[in-house]
Formats: sequence, C-alpha cells, structure tokens
Amino acid sequence: MSHNKLQINTETADRASTISVELSDLSDVSTTAPSTGQALTWGGAQWEPTTSSGAGGCIFIGEGASVAYYSSATNPANNVDVYFYDTSPHNSISGAIINSASNWVNSVTLPTGSYMLESCVALSFSTTGSSSFKYHNGSSLFGQYTYFGSTDFAVGTSNRTVIEITAATLDITVRLVSTSNLNTTAAQGNRQAERSFFSIMKIS
Repeated sequence: MSHNKLQINTETADRASTISVELSDLSDVSTTAPSTGQALTWGGAQWEPTTSSGAGGCIFIGEGASVAYYSSATNPANNVDVYFYDTSPHNSISGAIINSASNWVNSVTLPTGSYMLESCVALSFSTTGSSSFKYHNGSSLFGQYTYFGSTDFAVGTSNRTVIEITAATLDITVRLVSTSNLNTTAAQGNRQAERSFFSIMKIS
C-alpha cells in the first residue's frame, strides 16, 4: 500500500500516513544508556548523551544579622582571611562546600567550572582609615583591589571577578591585602555581620 512507501529508519507510516519516530530512529543520534539530567552533545560523528557541568547554581552568604564578629578569628590584618556570617547560607552549586564555624564562613570549596565571585567587606576600624581586600585561591591572590572604610558610608563597594577552576576542587577565601587602623577581633562589633556578603555564581 502507498502509505508504506514512507519510512524513517525502520518506522513506516500507518493508514493515516503518520509516522511515529523515536530519537533512536535518527541515524546520527546515540541513545545508549542515557541518564536523567544528561543532554545531547555532538561527539564528532553523532549526537551522544553526556553529563555537562553546565551553568547554573549559586551561593550566597550574608543574612544581615546583628552579631558580633567571630570570636576565634585572627585579628584582622594583612594576609588574614575574612569571615562572613549566615545561619543558613544558600548553596545550589553541585559539589560546592561552604566551610564554616559557629555560622561564620571563611572559605568555599568549588569544583571544576567557571564562576563569578562578588563580595563586600565591612570590618570596623579603631579610628579613621581604610583597608583593601582581594580573593585568594590557596596559593595566590586574584581579582581587583577593593577598598572599604571606617564609616558606614564607606562600606558597600563590591569586589567582582571571574575565575576558571580546572583542578578537581579549589578553596576560595576573601583576604585582606592592605590594612590601616582595623579593630581587633574582640572589638569588631556587629558591622561585618550586618553589612557584608559573599556571593558566587556558576556560569559554566
């Protein structure tokens, strides 16, 4: 019959000339053992199910609570990492780990991928002054120098940068790189918890 003259791979038309086509009927697509969450990517000869690191997911730390600075933190100074307060930080990046003590976060462990980092530091000062910070990857500083000052109006400038992680995992911190007249840990007060944040967005 005429309707059987139309065919896609092994699928033929029914009496209404309708052909039911499955993905596996396409000659350049492999459907070997696909898993939930995989996508088709071109492998050079055919489309294949693969697991992609892909974009997606973010981390946000900094709920704005009125809490005194982490009592066990090293006194703020050059080459000292900063802590950020959050009782329930958001983390939707698969494989990422937020490292904290007593709800104070001082580092984030990130898996392979590309990320946009953004943070704001609000440590307090004993007198008029300013300090700066950058990011640290466990061995070196990266990103731009960003300053914060002794008045509340001098806090709020964020440090934004992008990092490509090719190692299995990498610990990221926010580190002070130049300091002047910062309070000791015991005298820091609530400003860091109230006005700081650390945000990470996975972009690929």
